[in-house]
Amino acid sequence: MDITCIGGGGHVTGAQYLLKDSAGDLYLVECGFFQEGDVDEVVFPYTPKDIKAVFLTHAHIDHSGLIPLLCERGFEGPIYSTKPSKDVGALLLSDMVKVMSYEEKEGRGKALYREDAVKKALSQWKGVSYHDPLLVGSLRVSFYNAGHVLGSASLRIEDSGDGKAVAFSGDLGNQPSVLLKKTEYVSDVDGAFVESAYGGRIHESVEVRGSLLKQAVLDTIHRKGTLLIPSFAFERTQDILFELNGFFERKEVPSVPVFVDSPLAISITAVYETYVHDPAFFSPEVKDMLRIDPEVFRFSELTLVRSAEESSEIARVTGPKIIIAGAGMSDGGRIRSHYHTYLDKPDTILLFIGFQSPGTLGRALLDGIEEITLQRRKIRVAAQRRFISGYSAHADQPLLLEWVKALGERTRLVVVVQGEVAQSEALATRITEELSLDAVVGEAGKTYHV
Repeated sequence: MDITCIGGGGHVTGAQYLLKDSAGDLYLVECGFFQEGDVDEVVFPYTPKDIKAVFLTHAHIDHSGLIPLLCERGFEGPIYSTKPSKDVGALLLSDMVKVMSYEEKEGRGKALYREDAVKKALSQWKGVSYHDPLLVGSLRVSFYNAGHVLGSASLRIEDSGDGKAVAFSGDLGNQPSVLLKKTEYVSDVDGAFVESAYGGRIHESVEVRGSLLKQAVLDTIHRKGTLLIPSFAFERTQDILFELNGFFERKEVPSVPVFVDSPLAISITAVYETYVHDPAFFSPEVKDMLRIDPEVFRFSELTLVRSAEESSEIARVTGPKIIIAGAGMSDGGRIRSHYHTYLDKPDTILLFIGFQSPGTLGRALLDGIEEITLQRRKIRVAAQRRFISGYSAHADQPLLLEWVKALGERTRLVVVVQGEVAQSEALATRITEELSLDAVVGEAGKTYHV
């Protein structure tokens, strides 16, 4: 097999890998949107109608966001992912259309596709189960739980023509997860493509991340201020809701109003509620919580905010409160409206709970920028800034090394992808030195033979 890094080499986002099997047939693993800069035009370095199938590890836009465009330009084959990934993907891609259309109206670029392209993609999208082998052409494809987000998968792809097998990690989860079952390992492969978003970092422990969140809530109450959490609609919001529900149930923090100000997060939470009793996806801890509380993502202190009018009313609520709003990297969504209201107040705690890509407003705020400009208004940043890496949905370096170690003695090549260059290089070095494997940092446009 030959695998070409169309995207994913030298960047966290934009994952896309072109796989050519021993018979010469072409497949895609991922078809993600590049989120680390402005994108006005996309050129596929292949003919979309020549692709036989797309295999998708999960629904995040940086892995799935170009699928509608691929379909619009002639791809007519099947798209395979787990069933929850398809359900969430439908929501994320439709939201992507809304964001692109809004930015187009504001004169900030051109929409890459419309809702009809999303509908076409969904008509070609098929849901599969973990561990049930999928036979497509000469390929045998198996999905394993990656523990990253609901329905996320790692892939093992074997070519019956030459007997070679390759693994794609997708995005691997931070363990133990707040909600999900443990990450599964893939083994008995000749090569692997492994993510490296946190390839050089180590997260806080479970106990530390929970105590840091609880302390942020308690400090907000003491200040009578606002805890402002820019949160990704997918997984991170559900993690935080589950944690807050536990805090309130166990009387570990006083009752305080909590607002989820994100229609997308509300819709995705409903998908989580659809699958929450399915043991294929959720952890034993969630099962135990369900025995006590059948609604683990809902509690009396919670208000789900759908309309813009309801969002503006949050400012009228006095005293301490918690606002969870999209987007996770602050480059769009309702969090920016709340920045106008709360960012210049010293009693505000701005809490980041996930990776902030270079070039995003979230990264600038996390790095300590003292003033930002939104809608031509300059805002002084007086809020206290905090960061909890333990809620990241990405595995850190020790977990990534464990996943690579489990690949087995057959493995001869590991390509490190989906990370900033420094993170990818750190992981590749550790793999080479500790596991004695040939590990290289993936390069965009380069082809690797397995």
